[in-house]
Amino acid sequence: MKTNKLIIPILFLLMIFFFIGKLNAQEKALYVDGLKNIIGDYYKEKELLQFAQDSGYTYLMFYNIHYIHKNIFDITDPATSTPLRDFLVKAKTEYGVLKAGVAGETFSPFLVFHDYNMDHISDPNARFDIYNMEFEYWHPVSTGVGGYYCDTYLDPNGFPCDTAGAFDFILPELRQMDSLTNLYSWLNSEIYIGNPNEYQCAEMAERVDRVLVHYYRTSDVYANGNSIYNYKSYRLPALTDSVTSIRVMPIFHGGDDFMGTWLETHPEAQAFDTWMNGQNGYVADNGPWKSKVTIDGYIWFKYTAMHDTARSPKPSLTGRLAFHNYTSYAAGDGELFIYDFHENSLTNISSSWPIDNEINPQFSPDGSKLVFMGFNEGTDDWDVFLWTVGSASNPENLTNARNNRDEDPKFSPDGSKIIYKERYWDGEFKYRFQEMDLAGVIQNTIEPFRRWILQA
Repeated sequence: MKTNKLIIPILFLLMIFFFIGKLNAQEKALYVDGLKNIIGDYYKEKELLQFAQDSGYTYLMFYNIHYIHKNIFDITDPATSTPLRDFLVKAKTEYGVLKAGVAGETFSPFLVFHDYNMDHISDPNARFDIYNMEFEYWHPVSTGVGGYYCDTYLDPNGFPCDTAGAFDFILPELRQMDSLTNLYSWLNSEIYIGNPNEYQCAEMAERVDRVLVHYYRTSDVYANGNSIYNYKSYRLPALTDSVTSIRVMPIFHGGDDFMGTWLETHPEAQAFDTWMNGQNGYVADNGPWKSKVTIDGYIWFKYTAMHDTARSPKPSLTGRLAFHNYTSYAAGDGELFIYDFHENSLTNISSSWPIDNEINPQFSPDGSKLVFMGFNEGTDDWDVFLWTVGSASNPENLTNARNNRDEDPKFSPDGSKIIYKERYWDGEFKYRFQEMDLAGVIQNTIEPFRRWILQA
């Protein structure tokens, strides 16, 4: 009997399909929070979209759209919804965004979103492509008596305030949302799940096109090296109990309580790679249910967290800053400090000097010397002092012999001279500029200065 040479390769491919499941072209997605503070602001919109493009996010799922509709502008009126339309068009035509989603808690907001979509049905770039329902029915605090879901939805609608009541409430809401998306091939439905039971997983999967499953951990691996995929691993098999196929995306959380710290030292793509290919990860799972699952990619929560942890090279700071500190000018308690940006260190340089009230320091152009004004210890007469930076020696008083009030010294551009303001007595107090070398020898005098002071 002859054997068809194609049989073995085909069987091999079928085995791969059975054990690995289906993989769509990998979609990289991001929840976008805070849109109410971004929409209509050119620079904030650009910052968001540039971040999305630079990070490779092709699906953006937006919060705040219902808030924007109720509080900022009517998205159901084409005359006022232009900021939203222009933003979506810009995202899709200029920044590589392929899909835009919109989130709501119950069915009611999706009627508003759908109204907007119908106004722009002829323009794919202006439309929302995905309706995403987010209702944490499994959360005992939010659904319990006094909780947000209880007070807002469950009790007013006659449902018991517990997780079972919350699930019974949201199921028909989800069904209605999904019915809107079924009208158009380009429109899809999503729901996010965290800690549902197996029955709830199966019910959810029947009513949406895609399920986003959260993997809220602080690392991509457990202590034993197992992949983050093993977190609440019953959920994916349970999603397939009542359907022949379901699309799935894992969610990773970039907040400080979850993977925010991890992101400071790891590329964000590693989380999904470990989920897929890590020790006992998705690829290694040989459950028969996998033939029903398509992994579309992954999604990160959320923009503000991911933007904060996005790693860009820190500027290399090597400069120093010299400054004075005092409680008040009249107190005469000035001290000098140098802050080193490279070392991130602050040093009080004047605490041991026999000088009082040191203020107004300036580095020489080459940074090797510091000029400032201060009092000789025990006096209240301003003089100009010069110090070699880092020297153990005390600063040199350059103007002590002149017995005048010498203030506000500054280096010349080449660092070879110092110019300062001098007050002296000539039948009355007068002012002039003095220019001296670094040994304190006067090189040039500019006077009179009194008239300029009076006119200033």
